[in-house]
Amino acid sequence: GRMHRRMREGGRGEVGELAAAFNQMAVALQHQEQLRRALLADVSHELRTPLTAITGCAESLADGALREDKATTERFLGIITRESERLRRLVNDILELSKLQAGALPIPRAPLPLAPLVEDAVEIARMQAEAGVTVTYDPPADFDPELAVGGNEDRLAQALRNLLDNALHHAPAGSAVTVRVETQPEWVLVHVSDAGEGIPPEELPWIFDRFYRGSQGTVRAGSGLGLAIVREIMLAHEGRVTVESAVGRGTTFSLHLPRAQAAMPGGVKL
Repeated sequence: GRMHRRMREGGRGEVGELAAAFNQMAVALQHQEQLRRALLADVSHELRTPLTAITGCAESLADGALREDKATTERFLGIITRESERLRRLVNDILELSKLQAGALPIPRAPLPLAPLVEDAVEIARMQAEAGVTVTYDPPADFDPELAVGGNEDRLAQALRNLLDNALHHAPAGSAVTVRVETQPEWVLVHVSDAGEGIPPEELPWIFDRFYRGSQGTVRAGSGLGLAIVREIMLAHEGRVTVESAVGRGTTFSLHLPRAQAAMPGGVKL
């Protein structure tokens, strides 16, 4: 269990190769143990706040508020309901992220028309947007409505909705969340931009880590796992997600999706 120990390298032949391989294994095991401990600490921290709120409200109701003050009772019951829902989302996101990282969540892929996927996600975002925030989507003039990507409809829709949810969380009143599509010979890029507070450059390498908070909590929304799930979904699609941001000007997340190389049902060549 002393994974910090290392073998002396420098030998020749198989003994030297064995020492190097042993040290690489030790580093990998040490890293996995650190990730495990970090996950336990993160989950414990995230669960503590809603559980404390639920316990406090339940104890107050048990101590007499349930009988004495209807307004207080309704407020406490509302808190319990909201915090219970937050716990449910958190647990579901943790389980889903764990399955994605372990490769235990099947993601079958097939040629998938991109236009309906983006349009549906934008329409849902418009319904969720708060007053004063608009969601705009204007495909390029030469955009092919039959353009397809290789992917899983449910998972790609989830990734796009996560980015839109994140953008809506950071979009100031009176601003717009913008969705753009860019086509390349082998890739299709879907950009989601907001005009929010932006992310400091030193924090950009870490924002896809689970539960990452940022120096002022500005890059975290929801369960704190949405961006980590987006990254895992894109990795499963042999794509990637990137981010560009400027403090005070806003942030753009981009999904890089591989174009479909097969034929769609019905013989439409892609």
